[in-house]
Amino acid sequence: GGWNDDDEEDVGEKAVAIRRWIRSVLRKIMHYKAEHRRLLDEDVAPTLQGVLPQDIVMNSALPFLELPSLVFELEDHEDGDSDSEDEIEEVGEQMEEDE
Repeated sequence: GGWNDDDEEDVGEKAVAIRRWIRSVLRKIMHYKAEHRRLLDEDVAPTLQGVLPQDIVMNSALPFLELPSLVFELEDHEDGDSDSEDEIEEVGEQMEEDE
């Protein structure tokens, strides 16, 4: 039948697990973006500068190879639970600051 305390606790535990998983995925994204940036700076840029004019490398080639910034588009939910959305947005904003 209806909702009881055990159901609410189970939903709360699932929400915590989902938030934990989202944070772990976002940390991995941050790690891979940092690694991508390092590879561009250390390996790709010097190689391109060896074969292309500096202005083309800096103004065209490297910007093209950059990963897009992280933008989270979140839908409004009917239940009004915006805490988890706010947390996701905060993690996304923190990731942008860390770049």
